[in-house]
Amino acid sequence: MVNRDLSFFFFFSGVKRVHGAREQRFSRYASASSRVGGGAPFLAFATEKNDGNRYIEEALRKGASGYVGQREIPGLRPEKTALIVEDTWNFLLDGARKAMEASQAKIVALTGSCGKTTTKEMTSRFLGRGRRIFSTPGSFNSAMGVPLSILEGWKGDEEVGVFELGANGFGEIARNSRLLRPHVAALLNVHPVHVEFFRDEEGVLAAKKEILKGLREEGTALFNGDDPYTLKAAKEYSGRKILFGTGEEAEIRGRILRRDGESMDVQIRWNGKSRAFTLPFFLTSHFLNFLSAASLAIAFGEAPERIEEAVSGLVPVSHRGEIRKIRRAKVLDDSYNANADAFRMVLGDFAELPGRKIVVAGEMLELGEKSEGEHLRVAEKILEERFDGVYLVQGQAFRIYERLREDPWYRERVFYYDQAKEFKERFGRLLEEEQTVLVKGSFGTQLWKLVEESQ
Repeated sequence: MVNRDLSFFFFFSGVKRVHGAREQRFSRYASASSRVGGGAPFLAFATEKNDGNRYIEEALRKGASGYVGQREIPGLRPEKTALIVEDTWNFLLDGARKAMEASQAKIVALTGSCGKTTTKEMTSRFLGRGRRIFSTPGSFNSAMGVPLSILEGWKGDEEVGVFELGANGFGEIARNSRLLRPHVAALLNVHPVHVEFFRDEEGVLAAKKEILKGLREEGTALFNGDDPYTLKAAKEYSGRKILFGTGEEAEIRGRILRRDGESMDVQIRWNGKSRAFTLPFFLTSHFLNFLSAASLAIAFGEAPERIEEAVSGLVPVSHRGEIRKIRRAKVLDDSYNANADAFRMVLGDFAELPGRKIVVAGEMLELGEKSEGEHLRVAEKILEERFDGVYLVQGQAFRIYERLREDPWYRERVFYYDQAKEFKERFGRLLEEEQTVLVKGSFGTQLWKLVEESQ
């Protein structure tokens, strides 16, 4: 965390008045009144659905050191600080811009429907050896998360910045791209994720393409040549670009040479060169994330031997393809998020493992009108295999249950639970057997929490 004196904010264009203590130093900020513990100032954001200014008093009672918002609170205690601003969103963006204004760092940005965080973590590892680097923590990829992470963590002496950009609406990625002005930007993939916000894959593509809005004129755009939507975007883009993928047309091309249940050997070719790597993973998704990260590093100008040096220390991001030994069972924990394409991919990899195999599948959220069809696509993939048991949790996962019940093999091997907490006891019993359990579902199904509580 970076401590910023209050004077850092005084001359922002939208700051109207400052009340209370002026000797404050801020290092972290809270956008929810429930997260102000430790003295963080409360940022009161006004949105279409809610106005954070309504919660200022509550935040102060819970220990906020002050607040940023549009309301003036009478009787503000002298040790508290109030920054009255025209717009809290603009205040946050101004803070992030000022934090980065003199920076000479080379910026890498990436977006996609899935794999963003893992690709970001791998890219940061490849580019961070011997360099001062900043990367967005966790999944801080939203309209608020990106500038907030900069305000809290950007020191000013960084040589590299690696950012993942996500969105729940149009214009959010464009705003953050213009803030960052990346030197290298990548479109990883487009899937029917968040379609309740973007209608369909074309809408998702339009939102993801916004990453190019802030790309520097001399910058490089990377596109996944295996994805029909990002390939379409590449054909429409007239600037400097690189295609990566597994197909013949890819300028940076990868393939899997060997794979077992713990690791894989892969090869990457580019500019007439070739390099082999041994990855401490076995999922296809991890290979594709590695290919994306290596492509970003190559476009950045990193030497392949430096990438190879960093590979041995790679580990899965929490709940994204981790192998955990819990009691007598081996758990393949991919419970952070899910879409039908990623689900089908991991099911194919999972089916290749030896021994008894159990699938725990949670509902896939934010699919809008496509929800039933996407869940049935997962059901059809499960029907192609012969797993020893399938446990479905929550909502539209019931569609998978109904479809599997029609199959003689699964009729007595498939079970449905309305909520993760109802499944908790049965999940515990599954862990007492020598078998491998795949756990996958959207974050909101809370299956990740079951895994953590079972450790």
